[in-house]
Amino acid sequence: MGICKADGKKWAVKIIRRASLAPDDEESLATEINILQRVNHPNIVHLKEVYDCKTNVYLVMEVMLGGELFDRIVHKEHYTEQEAKTAFSQIMSSVNYCHEINIVHR
Repeated sequence: MGICKADGKKWAVKIIRRASLAPDDEESLATEINILQRVNHPNIVHLKEVYDCKTNVYLVMEVMLGGELFDRIVHKEHYTEQEAKTAFSQIMSSVNYCHEINIVHR
């Protein structure tokens, strides 16, 4: 976790060690960064900055609390129809947004 000195806002920092990347991984990382820099949607994580150094790549991203979606679904066990409708609508909204800007989520 990082904290912006200017405003005190917390940001997640994803650190990718270059030594652990295969040649194909370098290309995948570049694609991921390119996509994250293009998207702007309330249900897709926001990428603030990228710091590309000799040994590491640092992605400064919006903090997303709550864990994995699958784990949250399993933990909750039962959803009301309205809760399921809201969650499904948010997921489909973000997928539709990606498709509109020619990004396919796999």
